[in-house]
Amino acid sequence: MDARANAKAAAIRRTGGKGPKKPSSKTGGAENFAFFSGSSNGFEVSPKAVLVISLLYIGIVVLLHIFGKVSSSATASA
Repeated sequence: MDARANAKAAAIRRTGGKGPKKPSSKTGGAENFAFFSGSSNGFEVSPKAVLVISLLYIGIVVLLHIFGKVSSSATASA
């Protein structure tokens, strides 16, 4: 037995003798692409808007953490 046959036999043993998995639906998973096509329902948000909104959210959370630290240290020293 050569190395290629050994590797093939080992691969079959690891997968339990089953071949490669096939898509469960007859469309081959094409329904997942509805999110990225123009036919999807809902509103569209550009990637730039998502980036700006997420950076604003992160900035607000950081500012609130700083404000919480400052206000708790001010009340502890008073």
